[in-house]
Amino acid sequence: MTFPGGDVRRRVAVAGDVCNKATAALNLRPRTEVEAFFAGFEPIDPGLVQVPFWRPDTPPPPGSEEIGFYGGVGRKAG
Repeated sequence: MTFPGGDVRRRVAVAGDVCNKATAALNLRPRTEVEAFFAGFEPIDPGLVQVPFWRPDTPPPPGSEEIGFYGGVGRKAG
């Protein structure tokens, strides 16, 4: 189940609970915060999307829209 804005808040909350019990650090960010890392860069098509949808070689498997990891590539603008 996806939520408004493309964020998967329920899954992020679950992942946060798991990581709070782990020894490795994890920084969970909503899409808007991830987009900020691309400031000053020109996004390469298809831009910032959930990882299974970034130039897939085959159709993404069912349920892929629930994956809360974003990926993208940008080229230095200017």
